[in-house]
Amino acid sequence: MKSSRAWFSVTVSCLLGGCQSNATSPATSIPVTKAGSLKVLEGTWVGHTESGFTLLKIDSDSTGTYTGYIDREKKTGKDARIPRHWLYESPIRVKYVALNQEPNVFIETQRFRFDYALRGDTLQEIDKMGLQGTLVRVKPEQQ
Repeated sequence: MKSSRAWFSVTVSCLLGGCQSNATSPATSIPVTKAGSLKVLEGTWVGHTESGFTLLKIDSDSTGTYTGYIDREKKTGKDARIPRHWLYESPIRVKYVALNQEPNVFIETQRFRFDYALRGDTLQEIDKMGLQGTLVRVKPEQQ
């Protein structure tokens, strides 16, 4: 099952059983490796809140990994009746729409699809409810 909802909004609604499915991908998308200027997507992207984080690792072949973590008690402010910690890890596929439209970057996990607008070294997560979060590109320290 893939969802068009973004992770920050999906997490709470999915936990309550309200996920929406979307089994299709944008037909006009092309892999990052064929989108010359999108080499900037390759690397590590991080987003965090007081209750969790998102970590994307994007490889040059338009694949990578997604890791998301939420402490439900901190997110809702209430004692969770379901397991408190939510951790989701998945391989990803990355697609890009080579048009001046937003969202223009699509991250597909095994269960969800996340839509982003690429703005420099920032990915802004967008869904039908609007802006849901921001991921910034991070570079490892040189040793």
